[in-house]
Amino acid sequence: MPYKPKKIADALRNYRAEDMAMFDLIEPGNINLNERLGVKNEIPGEGGISTIRSMGVNIDGEEVLIPTVVNGRIVSEDEAIKHYRRTGEHLGKFKTPEESTRYAERLHEQEARRVNPKQ
Repeated sequence: MPYKPKKIADALRNYRAEDMAMFDLIEPGNINLNERLGVKNEIPGEGGISTIRSMGVNIDGEEVLIPTVVNGRIVSEDEAIKHYRRTGEHLGKFKTPEESTRYAERLHEQEARRVNPKQ
């Protein structure tokens, strides 16, 4: 059964119309970023909390951006793909890997400012 946020409007609030055009976004993600469990960054110098770590995967001709932080823990690429296949949870679907990567970078920066405002 695909992942459904409690309020679709809450999930879509993360995706503005300009993102749809600017990043060749085929489909907005279906994850409510405000309800993501974070994981403490273990990388020296990084500090803070991560709620968004992601990877792009080509599935059925679409570049799907999927999270690698699931339920508050970092998962392997295989686990992330299995989680996507089981839940349908994703951060967006794109026409190209390059667009997925550009969007992932912007989303990461945006989310880092939101969850770690003092950094």
